[in-house]
Amino acid sequence: MVTCSTVLDRTPNKCSILQVVVLTDVDAPVCTNLQAALQSSLFGSAELRCGPIGPPTDRLDSSSSITFAPGWLDGSDVVFDRLRDDLPWRAMERPMYDRIVPVPRLICTVDIGSLGGTHPLRTITHALEKGLHARFSSVGVNYYRTGQDSVAWHRDSIYKTQRPSTVALVSLGSPRTLAVRAHAQYCSKTAETTGITPVTRRRWRLGHGDLLVMQGRCQRDWEHCVPKERAVGPRISLAFRS
Repeated sequence: MVTCSTVLDRTPNKCSILQVVVLTDVDAPVCTNLQAALQSSLFGSAELRCGPIGPPTDRLDSSSSITFAPGWLDGSDVVFDRLRDDLPWRAMERPMYDRIVPVPRLICTVDIGSLGGTHPLRTITHALEKGLHARFSSVGVNYYRTGQDSVAWHRDSIYKTQRPSTVALVSLGSPRTLAVRAHAQYCSKTAETTGITPVTRRRWRLGHGDLLVMQGRCQRDWEHCVPKERAVGPRISLAFRS
């Protein structure tokens, strides 16, 4: 079940209507009618350049890998400014025990097919699909306004398909830390079968056009988070999943 209402965002120098979505289930759908809010004329794709995507830079295990490409998107600050100002951001809430708590970030889901051919999200999607040999129909966008906005340890729900997946994260704005660690069930299973418990935890600093790609069994066997920080600027994360 999803309950929607509207509130007024009084962020300094900005006043816009946000939609508040109260989720009563972790996999509940969200509202994604964004066509009217995104106009390709607002952007110039000529300002953007997407770099190459090489082979994995980190092997988490035999079936999970990560590719890190710093500065992959040239012109990312322009995209950050436009998305921050023009996307219909949603302030979400989730039940926690006996109360409803706010999700510490703003969220938006964009249907790639609804965008004009010169929109930067189309340009980015095309480059990712070509470089990763994957298909992406939508992009999940998270806006971390301050260092107090974050996302807890989790696996993207795509892991439930029980097949290898690709999750590409493009970071815009101020750098934030992305941490990755082995999931508890994977640790237990690996320890039982091999006698070795994976304790590896990795961290990357992502911002200003950096690209990080999680492939293989990353979403099934590993989890990731963006922890809270002090004195950091705003960041937008684009998450493409296949």
